[in-house]
Amino acid sequence: MNRKEDYCIPFTGLSNGKHNFEFDISNTFFEQLDYSEVQAGTLKVDVLLEKQTTMLVVTLTIKGFVSLVCDRCGENFNTPLDASQQLIYKLNNAEFVDEDEIVYLSSSDSEVKLKHKIYEFIMLSVPAKRVHPDDEKGKSTCNKEALKLLKKYAVKEKENKQQTDPRWDVLKNIINN
Repeated sequence: MNRKEDYCIPFTGLSNGKHNFEFDISNTFFEQLDYSEVQAGTLKVDVLLEKQTTMLVVTLTIKGFVSLVCDRCGENFNTPLDASQQLIYKLNNAEFVDEDEIVYLSSSDSEVKLKHKIYEFIMLSVPAKRVHPDDEKGKSTCNKEALKLLKKYAVKEKENKQQTDPRWDVLKNIINN
């Protein structure tokens, strides 16, 4: 089993202190996840694992590019990612439910599995509004034909005005008074 492909770090043989690891993320990482919104990307993940007696402090630094679908024109574009996140793994024999910042490991665990945590941090770093960036002049770099079609079929403000029900108008007057 290849630990580098599984994004796992065995910690049982490590001495206390800081240890560096590195993972490369490519398109196959996203293809392995059926539910991934991102289908392509080239990223580098630097992992700093600080092993202590009762816990592991893991700092993930993710840099690179992912390919997204533009919300405006529907074409793919690359967007840069640069994110850093810290996780805490507590070594404990008792059963605990994982929290947002703390993951509990049992005494039988011998490795930290990072694949899904890396994916979560990538998705949290992706912008909510996914559109092509503007050029140096402030103009959109979206597909020109798609923008023309959007403009052509956009609902005009005048066409959108409908007659309101007079009963609602009376209620609006009550709110305004």
